Amino acid sequence: MEFSPDPPLPSPAGARPDVFGTPAAAPVLSRRDAALTPAAVGASNLTLELHPNYLRVAVVDARSAQRRLLEEFTLSGPTADGPSLHDVRDVVNGYDLLARNFWHSVRVLLDHQSFTLVPDALFRKEYAVRYLELARGTALVGEKVYFNRHPGWNAVTVFSLPARLDDYLQSVYPFEKLRMFHQVDALLALALEGRPPGGRHLIAFLETGSVCLVYLDAGRLVYANRFAFRTLNDLVYYLLFVLEELSIAPGDLDVHAWGQIEPDDETHRTLREHLPRLHVGDLRSSIALAGPFADISAHRYAGLFRIASLA
Repeated sequence: MEFSPDPPLPSPAGARPDVFGTPAAAPVLSRRDAALTPAAVGASNLTLELHPNYLRVAVVDARSAQRRLLEEFTLSGPTADGPSLHDVRDVVNGYDLLARNFWHSVRVLLDHQSFTLVPDALFRKEYAVRYLELARGTALVGEKVYFNRHPGWNAVTVFSLPARLDDYLQSVYPFEKLRMFHQVDALLALALEGRPPGGRHLIAFLETGSVCLVYLDAGRLVYANRFAFRTLNDLVYYLLFVLEELSIAPGDLDVHAWGQIEPDDETHRTLREHLPRLHVGDLRSSIALAGPFADISAHRYAGLFRIASLA
Protein backbone atom coordinates (compact mmCIF):
# COMPACT_ATOMS: atom_id res chain seq x y z
CA MET A 1 0.00 0.00 0.00
CA GLU A 2 1.31 3.45 -0.91
CA PHE A 3 0.45 6.93 0.24
CA SER A 4 -0.18 9.72 -2.24
CA PRO A 5 2.23 12.62 -1.85
CA ASP A 6 1.02 15.38 0.40
CA PRO A 7 -0.05 18.59 -1.38
CA PRO A 8 2.75 21.15 -1.73
CA LEU A 9 3.05 23.74 0.99
CA PRO A 10 4.04 27.39 0.47
CA SER A 11 7.77 27.79 0.97
CA PRO A 12 10.51 30.31 0.26
CA ALA A 13 12.06 30.21 -3.17
CA GLY A 14 14.51 27.32 -3.42
CA ALA A 15 13.35 25.65 -0.19
CA ARG A 16 11.85 22.17 -0.14
CA PRO A 17 8.84 21.79 2.16
CA ASP A 18 9.11 19.04 4.75
CA VAL A 19 6.20 16.77 3.83
CA PHE A 20 6.73 14.74 7.02
CA GLY A 21 6.44 17.70 9.37
CA THR A 22 8.98 19.01 11.85
CA PRO A 23 9.85 16.60 14.68
CA ALA A 24 8.91 17.81 18.15
CA ALA A 25 12.40 16.87 19.36
CA ALA A 26 15.08 18.52 17.25
CA PRO A 27 17.60 15.99 15.84
CA VAL A 28 21.29 16.59 16.50
CA LEU A 29 21.98 15.12 13.05
CA SER A 30 19.73 15.07 10.00
CA ARG A 31 20.48 14.04 6.43
CA ARG A 32 17.72 13.28 3.93
CA ASP A 33 17.56 12.32 0.27
CA ALA A 34 14.94 14.16 -1.81
CA ALA A 35 13.61 10.78 -3.00
CA LEU A 36 12.12 10.13 0.44
CA THR A 37 8.48 11.13 -0.02
CA PRO A 38 5.27 9.76 1.50
CA ALA A 39 4.79 7.73 -1.68
CA ALA A 40 8.16 6.01 -1.03
CA VAL A 41 7.24 4.74 2.46
CA GLY A 42 5.81 1.43 1.22
CA ALA A 43 9.07 0.64 -0.61
CA SER A 44 11.36 1.62 2.27
CA ASN A 45 12.82 -0.05 5.35
CA LEU A 46 12.60 1.95 8.57
CA THR A 47 15.19 1.15 11.23
CA LEU A 48 15.26 2.54 14.77
CA GLU A 49 18.46 2.20 16.79
CA LEU A 50 17.80 2.44 20.52
CA HIS A 51 20.73 3.28 22.79
CA PRO A 52 20.47 4.51 26.39
CA ASN A 53 21.61 7.97 25.21
CA TYR A 54 20.10 8.37 21.74
CA LEU A 55 17.60 7.20 19.15
CA ARG A 56 18.86 6.92 15.59
CA VAL A 57 16.69 6.58 12.50
CA ALA A 58 17.66 5.17 9.11
CA VAL A 59 15.51 4.76 6.03
CA VAL A 60 16.76 2.80 3.00
CA ASP A 61 15.10 1.73 -0.22
CA ALA A 62 14.13 -1.93 0.21
CA ARG A 63 15.18 -2.90 -3.33
CA SER A 64 18.23 -0.78 -4.08
CA ALA A 65 19.44 -0.29 -0.47
CA GLN A 66 19.92 3.37 -1.32
CA ARG A 67 20.15 5.53 1.80
CA ARG A 68 17.19 7.89 2.15
CA LEU A 69 17.43 9.23 5.71
CA LEU A 70 19.76 9.38 8.70
CA GLU A 71 18.75 11.19 11.87
CA GLU A 72 19.85 11.12 15.49
CA PHE A 73 17.95 12.31 18.58
CA THR A 74 19.44 12.74 22.03
CA LEU A 75 17.52 11.03 24.83
CA SER A 76 17.42 12.76 28.18
CA GLY A 77 16.45 10.02 30.61
CA PRO A 78 18.37 6.79 29.90
CA THR A 79 18.01 3.79 32.17
CA ALA A 80 20.66 1.20 33.05
CA ASP A 81 19.33 -1.26 30.45
CA GLY A 82 18.38 1.08 27.62
CA PRO A 83 16.38 4.15 26.63
CA SER A 84 13.32 5.07 28.64
CA LEU A 85 9.90 4.40 27.18
CA HIS A 86 9.01 8.03 27.88
CA ASP A 87 11.92 9.32 25.76
CA VAL A 88 11.26 6.99 22.83
CA ARG A 89 7.54 7.78 22.86
CA ASP A 90 8.20 11.52 22.85
CA VAL A 91 10.40 11.28 19.75
CA VAL A 92 8.23 8.84 17.80
CA ASN A 93 4.84 10.34 18.63
CA GLY A 94 6.11 13.82 17.85
CA TYR A 95 7.32 13.02 14.34
CA ASP A 96 4.95 12.24 11.48
CA LEU A 97 7.63 10.29 9.61
CA LEU A 98 8.17 7.82 12.47
CA ALA A 99 4.47 7.50 13.30
CA ARG A 100 3.61 6.39 9.76
CA ASN A 101 2.48 2.86 8.93
CA PHE A 102 2.77 0.55 5.94
CA TRP A 103 6.56 0.60 5.66
CA HIS A 104 8.08 -2.23 3.67
CA SER A 105 9.60 -3.35 6.98
CA VAL A 106 10.45 -1.96 10.40
CA ARG A 107 13.61 -3.03 12.24
CA VAL A 108 14.65 -2.17 15.79
CA LEU A 109 18.35 -2.27 16.73
CA LEU A 110 19.02 -2.47 20.48
CA ASP A 111 22.31 -1.52 22.09
CA HIS A 112 22.29 -2.65 25.72
CA GLN A 113 23.78 -5.23 28.03
CA SER A 114 20.87 -7.72 28.13
CA PHE A 115 22.13 -10.32 25.63
CA THR A 116 24.10 -13.52 25.31
CA LEU A 117 25.57 -15.67 22.55
CA VAL A 118 24.78 -19.40 22.33
CA PRO A 119 26.43 -21.98 20.02
CA ASP A 120 23.89 -23.00 17.38
CA ALA A 121 24.36 -26.71 18.14
CA LEU A 122 23.30 -26.14 21.76
CA PHE A 123 20.46 -23.68 21.18
CA ARG A 124 16.83 -24.62 21.84
CA LYS A 125 14.32 -21.81 21.41
CA GLU A 126 12.18 -23.03 24.33
CA TYR A 127 15.17 -22.34 26.59
CA ALA A 128 15.90 -18.84 25.24
CA VAL A 129 14.77 -17.14 28.45
CA ARG A 130 16.87 -19.48 30.56
CA TYR A 131 20.03 -18.84 28.49
CA LEU A 132 19.64 -15.12 29.07
CA GLU A 133 18.91 -15.52 32.77
CA LEU A 134 22.04 -17.62 33.22
CA ALA A 135 24.14 -15.04 31.37
CA ARG A 136 22.76 -12.15 33.41
CA GLY A 137 22.63 -13.99 36.71
CA THR A 138 19.14 -12.66 37.42
CA ALA A 139 15.58 -13.65 36.57
CA LEU A 140 13.84 -11.82 33.73
CA VAL A 141 10.86 -9.81 34.93
CA GLY A 142 8.70 -7.76 32.58
CA GLU A 143 10.92 -8.35 29.54
CA LYS A 144 10.37 -9.76 26.04
CA VAL A 145 13.03 -12.13 24.73
CA TYR A 146 14.13 -12.41 21.08
CA PHE A 147 16.81 -14.42 19.30
CA ASN A 148 18.55 -14.35 15.92
CA ARG A 149 20.48 -17.14 14.24
CA HIS A 150 23.81 -16.53 12.50
CA PRO A 151 24.50 -19.57 10.27
CA GLY A 152 27.76 -18.05 9.05
CA TRP A 153 29.08 -18.11 12.61
CA ASN A 154 27.18 -21.16 13.96
CA ALA A 155 25.84 -18.96 16.75
CA VAL A 156 22.58 -17.53 18.06
CA THR A 157 22.15 -14.17 19.80
CA VAL A 158 19.55 -14.01 22.58
CA PHE A 159 18.48 -10.63 23.97
CA SER A 160 15.59 -8.84 25.62
CA LEU A 161 13.89 -5.48 25.93
CA PRO A 162 11.37 -4.17 28.45
CA ALA A 163 7.91 -5.54 27.68
CA ARG A 164 6.37 -2.07 27.97
CA LEU A 165 8.74 -0.76 25.30
CA ASP A 166 8.04 -3.78 23.11
CA ASP A 167 4.27 -3.29 23.52
CA TYR A 168 4.59 0.37 22.59
CA LEU A 169 6.58 -0.33 19.41
CA GLN A 170 4.13 -3.06 18.40
CA SER A 171 1.26 -0.57 18.87
CA VAL A 172 2.96 2.12 16.74
CA TYR A 173 3.54 -0.32 13.86
CA PRO A 174 0.55 -2.70 13.98
CA PHE A 175 0.65 -3.44 10.24
CA GLU A 176 4.34 -4.32 10.02
CA LYS A 177 6.18 -7.30 11.42
CA LEU A 178 8.88 -5.79 13.61
CA ARG A 179 12.31 -7.38 13.31
CA MET A 180 14.38 -7.06 16.48
CA PHE A 181 18.19 -7.03 16.49
CA HIS A 182 20.96 -6.48 19.01
CA GLN A 183 24.12 -4.47 18.35
CA VAL A 184 26.05 -7.75 18.38
CA ASP A 185 23.87 -8.91 15.45
CA ALA A 186 25.01 -5.86 13.49
CA LEU A 187 28.65 -6.49 14.38
CA LEU A 188 28.45 -10.15 13.38
CA ALA A 189 26.84 -9.17 10.06
CA LEU A 190 29.60 -6.65 9.37
CA ALA A 191 32.26 -9.18 10.37
CA LEU A 192 30.76 -11.84 8.10
CA GLU A 193 30.63 -9.47 5.14
CA GLY A 194 34.24 -8.47 5.58
CA ARG A 195 35.53 -11.68 7.16
CA PRO A 196 39.35 -11.64 7.02
CA PRO A 197 40.82 -14.78 5.38
CA GLY A 198 43.00 -15.72 8.33
CA GLY A 199 44.95 -14.52 11.30
CA ARG A 200 43.70 -13.01 14.52
CA HIS A 201 41.28 -10.08 14.39
CA LEU A 202 39.45 -8.16 17.09
CA ILE A 203 36.49 -6.15 15.78
CA ALA A 204 35.19 -3.38 18.03
CA PHE A 205 32.10 -1.20 17.70
CA LEU A 206 32.39 1.91 19.87
CA GLU A 207 29.43 3.93 21.08
CA THR A 208 28.89 6.46 23.85
CA GLY A 209 29.89 4.61 26.99
CA SER A 210 29.95 1.11 25.48
CA VAL A 211 31.91 -1.18 23.19
CA CYS A 212 30.88 -4.41 21.46
CA LEU A 213 33.69 -6.86 20.69
CA VAL A 214 34.03 -9.82 18.35
CA TYR A 215 37.21 -11.87 18.17
CA LEU A 216 38.00 -14.01 15.11
CA ASP A 217 40.79 -16.57 14.85
CA ALA A 218 41.48 -17.99 11.39
CA GLY A 219 37.99 -16.93 10.26
CA ARG A 220 36.24 -18.59 13.23
CA LEU A 221 34.15 -16.78 15.80
CA VAL A 222 35.81 -17.30 19.19
CA TYR A 223 34.47 -14.53 21.40
CA ALA A 224 31.79 -11.83 21.55
CA ASN A 225 30.89 -9.48 24.39
CA ARG A 226 29.84 -5.94 25.29
CA PHE A 227 31.25 -3.67 27.99
CA ALA A 228 29.98 -0.39 29.41
CA PHE A 229 32.65 2.18 30.34
CA ARG A 230 32.90 5.72 31.69
CA THR A 231 36.37 6.84 30.64
CA LEU A 232 38.91 6.02 27.94
CA ASN A 233 41.06 4.40 30.61
CA ASP A 234 38.16 2.07 31.39
CA LEU A 235 37.89 1.21 27.70
CA VAL A 236 41.60 0.43 27.47
CA TYR A 237 41.36 -1.72 30.60
CA TYR A 238 38.49 -3.83 29.19
CA LEU A 239 40.22 -4.32 25.84
CA LEU A 240 43.48 -5.40 27.44
CA PHE A 241 41.57 -7.59 29.91
CA VAL A 242 39.87 -9.42 27.02
CA LEU A 243 43.21 -9.98 25.26
CA GLU A 244 44.75 -11.28 28.48
CA GLU A 245 41.84 -13.69 28.96
CA LEU A 246 42.35 -14.89 25.38
CA SER A 247 46.14 -15.18 25.94
CA ILE A 248 46.91 -12.78 23.09
CA ALA A 249 49.60 -10.10 23.08
CA PRO A 250 48.19 -6.73 21.86
CA GLY A 251 50.73 -6.57 19.04
CA ASP A 252 49.78 -10.00 17.69
CA LEU A 253 46.41 -9.14 16.18
CA ASP A 254 44.69 -6.59 13.98
CA VAL A 255 42.02 -4.48 15.68
CA HIS A 256 39.27 -3.05 13.46
CA ALA A 257 37.29 -0.25 15.08
CA TRP A 258 33.88 1.00 13.95
CA GLY A 259 31.41 3.50 15.39
CA GLN A 260 32.34 6.63 17.30
CA ILE A 261 36.03 6.79 16.53
CA GLU A 262 37.91 8.77 13.89
CA PRO A 263 41.51 8.52 12.69
CA ASP A 264 43.72 10.55 15.01
CA ASP A 265 40.97 11.63 17.42
CA GLU A 266 41.57 11.24 21.17
CA THR A 267 40.00 7.79 21.30
CA HIS A 268 42.11 6.58 18.39
CA ARG A 269 45.34 8.05 19.79
CA THR A 270 44.73 6.53 23.23
CA LEU A 271 43.88 3.07 21.91
CA ARG A 272 46.77 3.10 19.43
CA GLU A 273 49.23 3.44 22.32
CA HIS A 274 48.15 -0.03 23.48
CA LEU A 275 46.95 -1.60 20.21
CA PRO A 276 49.61 -0.89 17.57
CA ARG A 277 47.67 -2.61 14.77
CA LEU A 278 44.50 -0.56 15.22
CA HIS A 279 42.56 0.34 12.07
CA VAL A 280 39.38 2.40 11.69
CA GLY A 281 36.57 0.82 9.64
CA ASP A 282 38.77 -0.87 7.07
CA LEU A 283 37.01 -4.23 6.67
CA ARG A 284 35.25 -4.82 3.35
CA SER A 285 31.69 -3.55 3.54
CA SER A 286 28.84 -2.55 1.23
CA ILE A 287 28.20 0.46 3.48
CA ALA A 288 28.95 3.50 1.33
CA LEU A 289 27.49 6.96 1.77
CA ALA A 290 27.05 9.52 -1.00
CA GLY A 291 24.90 12.49 -1.95
CA PRO A 292 23.48 14.23 1.15
CA PHE A 293 25.33 11.66 3.32
CA ALA A 294 28.75 12.20 1.78
CA ASP A 295 30.04 14.18 4.76
CA ILE A 296 29.19 11.33 7.18
CA SER A 297 31.83 8.74 8.12
CA ALA A 298 30.44 5.44 6.83
CA HIS A 299 32.01 3.43 9.66
CA ARG A 300 30.29 5.61 12.28
CA TYR A 301 26.80 4.37 11.37
CA ALA A 302 27.79 1.09 9.72
CA GLY A 303 25.86 -1.06 12.23
CA LEU A 304 22.63 0.88 11.75
CA PHE A 305 22.84 0.85 7.96
CA ARG A 306 23.87 -2.83 7.87
CA ILE A 307 20.71 -3.82 9.73
CA ALA A 308 18.62 -1.40 7.65
CA SER A 309 19.91 -3.05 4.44
CA LEU A 310 19.36 -6.71 5.40
CA ALA A 311 17.07 -8.57 3.01
